[in-house]
Amino acid sequence: MSGSQTYRAYGLTVQAECPLPELEQGEGEPDVIVRFGRVPQTIEHATTRMVRFEAAPGRFLFRVDGIACYYVQEGREIVVEPYENSNGKDVRLFLLEPVFAALLYQRKNLVLHGAAVALNGNGIVLSGISGYGKSTLAAKFYQKGYAILTDDVCPVTALKDTPRITPGFPALRLWKDALKKLGCNVDNMARARDNLDKYTLHVGDRFQREPLPLAGIYILVVQNNADISITRLEGIGKMTTLMNIAYHLGFLQEEGGKTNHFEQCTAIANTVGIYRLSQPRDRFCAEQLVSLIEEELSGR
Repeated sequence: MSGSQTYRAYGLTVQAECPLPELEQGEGEPDVIVRFGRVPQTIEHATTRMVRFEAAPGRFLFRVDGIACYYVQEGREIVVEPYENSNGKDVRLFLLEPVFAALLYQRKNLVLHGAAVALNGNGIVLSGISGYGKSTLAAKFYQKGYAILTDDVCPVTALKDTPRITPGFPALRLWKDALKKLGCNVDNMARARDNLDKYTLHVGDRFQREPLPLAGIYILVVQNNADISITRLEGIGKMTTLMNIAYHLGFLQEEGGKTNHFEQCTAIANTVGIYRLSQPRDRFCAEQLVSLIEEELSGR
């Protein structure tokens, strides 16, 4: 593509017509092409039709009102059709997170909704319901000197080898109140979206660029009492939890892909510790949660 640039994200070489400043530069033959163009109005023979997206084997159509429509094909190409007067930052935000998640599903990745941090040569995933602090906790690990693998969209491979986390790109997105609790000054930080009090924390100085073995998955929950605790899940609870923290599982429509997804979840449930990390609803305790995870990992 004339005028295109090459980047690296989610373990893939990405050739894009549009600048993607959130990503690091890449080189070599592209695994994925991102281009501008017209996208189909609908997907013929779609297996799923929702308000924002339609999906069929090897095809995915995603619409964000006022921003863009995106069309993903065979895990190889993303066509972007921005709306008139749309904000380029917003177009990239949806491209790099939900749209790339759909592409990763097409490429047979297990995609978890979580942030990932590197600890002592391994990676851990921090997950939980949106707003429970997974990115905030990842940022606290970063402040303590640990490297970041990914935020929000967390690709994992588990079938041919030890389960491994694939890095995304070097940024964490955090709400203003979380950044203030972490002691960060938002005055010189860029908003993730212009109309939201959510900001981008660049972590390129401590970004883990190579995949790491998955050493544990920690599910953040909140409760009304003051206790902070960690509980290892066992039995069917592990598998149920993994299925629940998949990134928009409705994006995955191909029957072969569903089989692959189940097999990868089974492989992880059989080999990786999964933990419930409980925290009080009315207290900021990221420092204590980091220490709890450090202690659990060092005690194995």
